[in-house]
Amino acid sequence: MYQIKIDCILLHLLTIIMENPTVDEVYHGQGFKIRIINKDDQRNIDISGNYRKSGLIIYEYISEPLGKIGNCKTLKGFYACWGK
Repeated sequence: MYQIKIDCILLHLLTIIMENPTVDEVYHGQGFKIRIINKDDQRNIDISGNYRKSGLIIYEYISEPLGKIGNCKTLKGFYACWGK
């Protein structure tokens, strides 16, 4: 009985954690710091008008390599690499 309650609580916490990060939120991991940007942000568009990166989550490094654009295709992948 207690195990079921614990499992439900953990599932609820996982659901809360797995929300899409919002634009301008800052995350860190692996010695790097990033800021979430909108897919349509000018920093993510090259001189030909194409997206540099695509995916569910687009971010810009605010530590070295400063200004580099990165992406994650899934929330699970994002949260496996990045934390607040």
